[in-house]
Amino acid sequence: MLARLLTPTASLWCSRHYQGLRRQGGSRLGSAGLTLVWLLAWTLFPLERHGWQWVLSHAEGLYPHLARPRVGDPLRILLQSLWIIVRRPRPIPLRWPASWQRAWQWGTQALGRFLIRQEEKGLAAARATPREARWKSVLLCAVAGTLSLLCITQPFTLEAQLVFVIMLMGMAFILRAVPGRYPMLMMMVLSLTVSCRYIWWRYTSTLDWFDPVSLTCGLLLLAAETYAWIVLLLGYWQTAWPLNRPPAPLPADPAQWPSVDLMIPTYNEDLAIVKGTVYAALALDWPSTGPPTS
Repeated sequence: MLARLLTPTASLWCSRHYQGLRRQGGSRLGSAGLTLVWLLAWTLFPLERHGWQWVLSHAEGLYPHLARPRVGDPLRILLQSLWIIVRRPRPIPLRWPASWQRAWQWGTQALGRFLIRQEEKGLAAARATPREARWKSVLLCAVAGTLSLLCITQPFTLEAQLVFVIMLMGMAFILRAVPGRYPMLMMMVLSLTVSCRYIWWRYTSTLDWFDPVSLTCGLLLLAAETYAWIVLLLGYWQTAWPLNRPPAPLPADPAQWPSVDLMIPTYNEDLAIVKGTVYAALALDWPSTGPPTS
């Protein structure tokens, strides 16, 4: 029946594949089922690509239980494939073409250099005209805050929410490859936009004020999520604009180096817990240190 539906080339391939499975000891039903599975796979999936070719060349290691064709092999292939997708025993080398990689690297580096130049110009302008630079910063923060507030509080339809998420993912995918300080700040802004929108939705649309039990449980969960959100805000505030202080050079003569006192705070910990810290403190290569005290 397949011979009537397929082209002569496909029919010959199926016949050879079926005969090969039969020679490996497979039953008629198992060999026919596997042949049909392979035919559907070649029809539905681009098996000629590099990633699929890697899977086919390592089939014996990825599917070791398929040494002899059997009736239930299609189901075994499906379950093993799901397990491989979840666990990923080793990454499949799916790579972009070399021209795409060069274009992507050139574009991200050019964007990074542009942002660095803009940062240097902004810092120079701020030093030259501090009052004007301060008002520009205030105006820019006001506009950005208004737009962010609209993105956070505006209700979206399902289609608009999908477009919004895809736009944020695309921006994050581009920014993560760009060096510099401003891409990192923009990644923080994208993260805060999503998290603030979620918190706004939790406060305005998810609490049942007419059921005491549901309200109590919802408020407890909301309090935990609010605490995590505040920790996220404080972490971003702490790491948003590091000072990047250069290390101060020490005098050339080690005898002039300042003495250093090391204090290891403990509270009833076992010796096995603090032993590594004590050994690391004793192993410091620093002059002018006195004997250790307990």
